Amino acid sequence: ILSRSTLTGEGVAISTNRQYLARALKLGFREVCFFGATAPAQCNDGRRQYLWALLDPKDFIRPSDDAIQIESLTQVTSKKVTPTPPARRRFKLIHSTAPSTDSPNVREARQNRPNKLGSEPGNTSSIAQALALRAVVREVLAHTNELIRVLKREKRQSRLLASTLASLKQLQKVAG
Repeated sequence: ILSRSTLTGEGVAISTNRQYLARALKLGFREVCFFGATAPAQCNDGRRQYLWALLDPKDFIRPSDDAIQIESLTQVTSKKVTPTPPARRRFKLIHSTAPSTDSPNVREARQNRPNKLGSEPGNTSSIAQALALRAVVREVLAHTNELIRVLKREKRQSRLLASTLASLKQLQKVAG
């Protein structure tokens, strides 16, 4: 039982090689998404993705009445899990002149920012502040990478359009 983890969406039983999950953790991923018993598992931190195939559901090891449950250490009180409909998240770049500050990570980082005297707000530790800041930086990096991809694509399209117009002008000269 992972007491410091949360569930979003409906629960799903999976069968996987635990070495792939260990590899994802070694790579620094902290969120794993399962979209079904047969769909690939996905880790995404905004700049990298790690996917692996799950094993066939018929190979599940069924729970038994005498199974031993191991609970991870609890440092924070456990939260009630409320299932929500599963959804795949996709980031879309929305053209705007002002940066979006509606992200929960941005709000959390602002709330956890130390005051001018350097004291910590509330009971939040420096580690928590650093983790919140890292999450915000990763999100900004993901949005920046998406913006760069969009700009490069627009530049290629612009060049292609200019080349096509130049070719059409040459064809008009030849035909005219």
